[in-house]
Amino acid sequence: MPLHQTPSSQHRRLSWLAPLWGCVLGAAWQVTQARLWHLSLYQILLAWGLLTLLFAYRWRGRPWLSWWLMLLGAACCVAGGTGWRAHAYLAQTLPQALEAVDLQVEGRIDSMLQNQANGQRLLAIELMTRTAQDTVGTMALPFGLALAKGIGLKIDDKKQEGTLEFSTCQAAGCMVPVAFDAKALEALKTGTTLKILGTASDTGQPVEFSISLNGFSNALARTAQLSSD
Repeated sequence: MPLHQTPSSQHRRLSWLAPLWGCVLGAAWQVTQARLWHLSLYQILLAWGLLTLLFAYRWRGRPWLSWWLMLLGAACCVAGGTGWRAHAYLAQTLPQALEAVDLQVEGRIDSMLQNQANGQRLLAIELMTRTAQDTVGTMALPFGLALAKGIGLKIDDKKQEGTLEFSTCQAAGCMVPVAFDAKALEALKTGTTLKILGTASDTGQPVEFSISLNGFSNALARTAQLSSD
């Protein structure tokens, strides 16, 4: 004998189809957008979708109205969530100028620069790390320093042990290899200023350069995370 679906079973089947089709439509609409909206609009869309699903549940006694509300709510939730995720992904992508360029990630912390008032670079420090427990790199310092005397480092007002020697001089300046262990890195992460202590070659007077450490801790952690992926 043929089986017939009761109205309640038909309603249950339709209630499952509504959010399913809503998810499909919401995802399809968002990924075909010509450009992303502002992040706050996706957050509002997600909140609106959740509110619509709440109304669908409260009006479940009216099957067709509830069905359309579930369809709309699911579409808004998926579109809002997908757009929000797209913004998070976009924040980690390369600038357009670097797209299609072969890159090798070596845990490079963005160069810390110090420029003169006329815009000319005075010095630069480039560091690389893989574990965020130690780091190595190179300082490019201006000409006119006494190379034989090397340089010293001070984090805020605490002078670091030892003297760093110059390795060579190039067009960009005179190079000094540098390495920081876990203890020194901790001081850099909590400090505010890295000071480079040198000696002028013509006068023999001490010369001091200062570089802000603002954002260093976050850059170090993010670089180590990318290097481990």
